[in-house]
Amino acid sequence: MRFMEGVMADHSLQSLIGFLDYLASKGLMPRNTVAGRKAAVSKVLGVLDPEEQADVTQIDVDSAMTRFINLEGKGYTPGSLAVYKSRVVSAISDFQTYNSNPAGFKLASSQKKQGNGGSKGAETSTVKKRERVTEDPASRRSDHQAAPTANVFPIPLRADLVVRIHGLPFDLTAAEAEKIASVVKAMALTTT
Repeated sequence: MRFMEGVMADHSLQSLIGFLDYLASKGLMPRNTVAGRKAAVSKVLGVLDPEEQADVTQIDVDSAMTRFINLEGKGYTPGSLAVYKSRVVSAISDFQTYNSNPAGFKLASSQKKQGNGGSKGAETSTVKKRERVTEDPASRRSDHQAAPTANVFPIPLRADLVVRIHGLPFDLTAAEAEKIASVVKAMALTTT
């Protein structure tokens, strides 16, 4: 597939994967990063119907993640699901940016790296912003600590397990709480 000859009218999942291949082949992104994004995109967006895959720029990533979690989530930790979501968001974002201005295209992740002194890229920082549930406080690094304007709620689930929800704003609305509850419910194992 000859990919980069102008603005792509095709915004399909296949075109997105072709775009990622292009980034790797031209050295615009490390091959390992491309491989991670391709895996996430293929798996998460792979649960969608072909009609939905026809234009990835119109996909509600939160809804796609919920469906992926419901269908395939048993084999993933909350942290790995957050990474998958971050990779999907980053891939689609870079794809849209390229399609809107091929000549001026720059990766969002390389702009973030330059802006924060070369520390971890956009995918990691996005995960930090979105990850809200941890199972073990010892596994949290100091940069994952809740902001001073947020509450941390320990929830004892079992005698040997306390889950801490952090990053909840003091002004949490009922709709926001319901959204969080829906994600947590989607993680539950069902027995039949």
